[in-house]
Amino acid sequence: MSASISELGLDKTLDTYSDDTRLAKKLLFSDSKIDYMLGLALLQGYFSDGGHTALNYESNEYRSDTVLGKAWADFMSDPDNEEIVKRIFALNMNGDNLIYEFRLKPQRAEKYAQYEKVNSWENNSISCVREGDTLVFVFDNYINEVVRPFKWSLDYAKENGIKTFIVDDSSNSGGSSAVLAYILQIMINSQMHSNVFELKMSNTATHNVFASPFELDLNLDGQFDDADKEVVYDFNFAILASGKSFSCGNLLPVLAQEYGIPVLGETSGGECAIDIRYIPTTLAYGISSSSKLITDSGAIVDKGATHDYYLVDMVYDEEVGQEMKHFSNMYDIPSITKMIDDFYNNPPVWGDVDGDGTITIADATALQKYAIDLPTGTPRFIADVADVNGDGKVSVLDVTCIQKYVAEYQTGTGRTGQLVS
Repeated sequence: MSASISELGLDKTLDTYSDDTRLAKKLLFSDSKIDYMLGLALLQGYFSDGGHTALNYESNEYRSDTVLGKAWADFMSDPDNEEIVKRIFALNMNGDNLIYEFRLKPQRAEKYAQYEKVNSWENNSISCVREGDTLVFVFDNYINEVVRPFKWSLDYAKENGIKTFIVDDSSNSGGSSAVLAYILQIMINSQMHSNVFELKMSNTATHNVFASPFELDLNLDGQFDDADKEVVYDFNFAILASGKSFSCGNLLPVLAQEYGIPVLGETSGGECAIDIRYIPTTLAYGISSSSKLITDSGAIVDKGATHDYYLVDMVYDEEVGQEMKHFSNMYDIPSITKMIDDFYNNPPVWGDVDGDGTITIADATALQKYAIDLPTGTPRFIADVADVNGDGKVSVLDVTCIQKYVAEYQTGTGRTGQLVS
């Protein structure tokens, strides 16, 4: 649609692009705010860019506890409006969304049903499940209501012999950066002993770097004090992520990896910072921000966290007649617990990109594929140990160093085989 807008302008594009856009334009000229919202909802699917573009972003006027919000909810649930509601849903559910909504979530639910459900909150939208000495905390949005269940789960784990604590971020579409700061600070506080977490950003226009500090009441006693600095949990933390892990759901695994926390599943979904703008009707809309969140090392987080262990299979689906992603391995708690134990018990070595504890030609092959953006073909790929020649990038030069190391050359191997300090 963007090409048509560039050529014809928005107005003519709405007139000519499709029956949906013609209907949307008509609705946008209506005096009814419900019609207006319907028009925006129809266009949302066309304007979706994989980022934060959202034409009907929630604002105070449209919350469910307002008169208009209740009217909107009533309209969407009225059987007489089923046809247009289905059309809106179809336009806004692209291929990837469908995969995660109708494959990942059901497969996760089926797998977790095999384990002990320790507790749940908010109509089961937040929960924790246990298998042996591993606890998994499950939530799909960074909302304020997550904080106390997260702290409860940590305390339960501490009191009940849990060794591995997994944060299931695999279907998380984002939310509050303050909630993310709370969760991540607790996960890394055995290293930091602080109650202040800084989110760093870089302005893409000026390249200025700035930070947003969050002072955190980690023990939830209503006070910001030194006691918060000693809220420490000595678990093997890990994160489950997928392509559905978006915005703050993407930010958590990216930042956590910098503190040595493994990410299992697949590369997270990307994007993070959002700008909220308003039009004269008071409607809010969202766009991806020109300021990008960055890691402590200065890397932009938008491309996602590369998995430490890849756990997604391609399985032939007879119903659709092709191979489809299959996510059940991500939620096999005994299996992923072994991977996490292996991660924490085997210190990283330069060049051991597949993480099997030895450096072989298989590492060189995986790295060669990674360097040219091909799938590595390994369950695990550790990008952080790939730059064996130390030039700040991953390339075929690193592949050559590993090949020489395997062939027992005395020079030209870089730091291959050395422990990562």
